[in-house]
Amino acid sequence: MWEIRGGSWSVVRQLLEPDPRKFIDYANNVELCRKEGLEKGQADLLSQYLHDLGVILHFQDDPVLRETVILKPEWGTNAVYAVLDTKKIQANRGRFSREDLGNMEPYNVSTIEARGTPSAHDEV
Repeated sequence: MWEIRGGSWSVVRQLLEPDPRKFIDYANNVELCRKEGLEKGQADLLSQYLHDLGVILHFQDDPVLRETVILKPEWGTNAVYAVLDTKKIQANRGRFSREDLGNMEPYNVSTIEARGTPSAHDEV
């Protein structure tokens, strides 16, 4: 079991894994860690560790994505493929804008959930 100054890494992991939410914001993640005795820097280290293990997805170095911690990595992967599989994005060689996302039916959460596991993606 990993421990840092009284806070248990495994306790945080055990709280996150069964959480039914697909994602939480970064502040909620830090608060959860704080309640388990971890400081912000330790929470960041734990987040990177859990990301590396594939337990969560947290892209801390990305200025947009760092504010979201994806608790269900398969859901996050399906969301990406739902966007990349659209004909418009494929025609644009994988490039898209935030405006494109807002206009995209596959980006709708219920549609992404209905897709299930991503199919093979030869063209992406």
